[in-house]
Amino acid sequence: MKKIYFLIITMLFSFLLIGCKPSEFEIIKNYIDDVIPSVISEDVELITTYSKFNANIEWESSNEDVIDFAGNIYVKNKAEVVVLTYTITIEDKIMSYSKEVIVSPVDVETIALRFERQFSSIISRDHNLTTSYLNVFKIDWYSTNENVFDNQGHYHKPKIDTEFQIVYKVVAGNYVSEAFYIDLVALGQTDLEKINEITNWLKREQFKDLYLTEDVSLPTYYEPLKVNIKWKSSNQDVVTNDGKVTHYVFERYVTLQAIFDLGTGSGSTVNFECIVSPLDTSKMSEEEVLENFLSAIAMSSYDGVFFGGNGASCNQSYGHLNFYNNKSSEIDVDYIPTKFKNRTQIKQDVKMIVCHDTGNMNRTATAAANANYVRSGYGGSSTGWHYTVGNDGIFQTVPDDEVAYQANGSSNQYTKFIKTNIKAEWQKPNFTVSDDGYIMINDKKSNIKLPDVNEKLASDGPVWQIGNDGYYYIANLWFCESHGYNATQGGNANAIGIESAVNAGSDYALTCRMFAKLVAELLIKHNLDLSRVVQHNTTSGKDCPNAMRVTNYWYTFKDMISLEKFAKENFSEYTFSWNGTGDIDNTGKITLNTKAKEVSYSVIVKQGNDVVLSKDYTTKINN
Repeated sequence: MKKIYFLIITMLFSFLLIGCKPSEFEIIKNYIDDVIPSVISEDVELITTYSKFNANIEWESSNEDVIDFAGNIYVKNKAEVVVLTYTITIEDKIMSYSKEVIVSPVDVETIALRFERQFSSIISRDHNLTTSYLNVFKIDWYSTNENVFDNQGHYHKPKIDTEFQIVYKVVAGNYVSEAFYIDLVALGQTDLEKINEITNWLKREQFKDLYLTEDVSLPTYYEPLKVNIKWKSSNQDVVTNDGKVTHYVFERYVTLQAIFDLGTGSGSTVNFECIVSPLDTSKMSEEEVLENFLSAIAMSSYDGVFFGGNGASCNQSYGHLNFYNNKSSEIDVDYIPTKFKNRTQIKQDVKMIVCHDTGNMNRTATAAANANYVRSGYGGSSTGWHYTVGNDGIFQTVPDDEVAYQANGSSNQYTKFIKTNIKAEWQKPNFTVSDDGYIMINDKKSNIKLPDVNEKLASDGPVWQIGNDGYYYIANLWFCESHGYNATQGGNANAIGIESAVNAGSDYALTCRMFAKLVAELLIKHNLDLSRVVQHNTTSGKDCPNAMRVTNYWYTFKDMISLEKFAKENFSEYTFSWNGTGDIDNTGKITLNTKAKEVSYSVIVKQGNDVVLSKDYTTKINN
């Protein structure tokens, strides 16, 4: 019985196969469909016989001005859709068929190439793509990653370079080509954009307040960009590279440098200038205060310092430890004669101290030489300043209470503090600028607009203070055309200007120590705090004091001022006698070419003839 069923099924399947067998006409039609392309860009042979079945084939064109019955084409600048009708005759049987073709001056590959040429291999902008050609062809395309390049041609910048494809087909009438593929890369953020993103994240999440009262978390990885971060402190005795904070009896000024590994073969750095809160000395004994102060001078280790103002070396030592003595600065007072333009005789109310460097690397450009030049009338210019500091001394050329044209701006552009609309949350806020040109404080938009919204704010930022009402106040701004920045106003009208002599024959580390002592004395004299010690950059945008800025030394310099100011205000009854041995002398100067691994020194503190404290110290030299 099973054999009978199998035989019946086999016979039925055979009948079905016979019924589905294509006719001779269908075989010829299929052959013609295969050999006659749907897109014709050059003369084509229209077959007239099919020998296997003794078939004859005749052709007609719906538009012989485009393609004739012999397959000759006549197009130049545009494509046309034409219907080719053909009649197949086999013995006494006749069948007619038609085939729609596109007759074009160029082939499909050329159309595809024209589309592809609209893309470069790197995508970094929106594209208004041409997708129609010769009135007939259209491109049907899509992106494999619309997050970076969508199907409307809009580029969406990814965080990192991202590979994707454009997949497309050429379509004309009933014709659809095979798929073509374009391999592309959507350009990710630039290194600068990555740095800005990470910096803003650090300001927003880690450094809302740059006034440090406790240990700070220093992240070592930024997940969205897969970037490693290393940290370097300007003084590890105050803030370590992993964020552990040590407090002293005076405010400490430390630069924390974030070093980004961008994975592109290059790295970059961003500096966060931090103030570390002081200890409460009211709870400390006199000896404890002294010991803590001395420990700030006696660093556990020292990296040395290299100054290269304007690209040239001005180092005559490895650096200096800040051995404090209570002697006042010796100042050579010799004012510019009143007959010269650069002696204004205009009275001023001192609100800032503006710090410069001369930027003249000539060995003869000493402090005395610079002071003498400004005293001689500065070549007929109105430029002048109050003090010049260098290894060879301190020279005053303009009285403190007179305007000197040294920091850009006029004598009637006064410093005024303007109340912002932002309540003070942090002791040392972060300043940025909104897209529409307003000062942002801790990511909050203030009511203070830049004078020129198309230009940047000076990199050292605005001068600010916290008012008695608990709001932030910002010194009024102006646009300095000379340097092209929005800056704090009043650098000339309300400030003492000090030039530090940078020259190849000087020890600029020593100059900075003398400079810091002078500034501390002036702060006390004019009842100002350290927030009023500013760079020339603050008042104009100029890259000055260049030697400190290129070395990231500004906050180390302010730390020296803080030390000097605290000591002068608290230790006026004491004398400090230092004794250095070997590679460090009695002033704290360390030999330039030292091979020592450490330096040793001691200090004796006296009140009158009585020894209050005697200490020995050792500092490791990191060379």
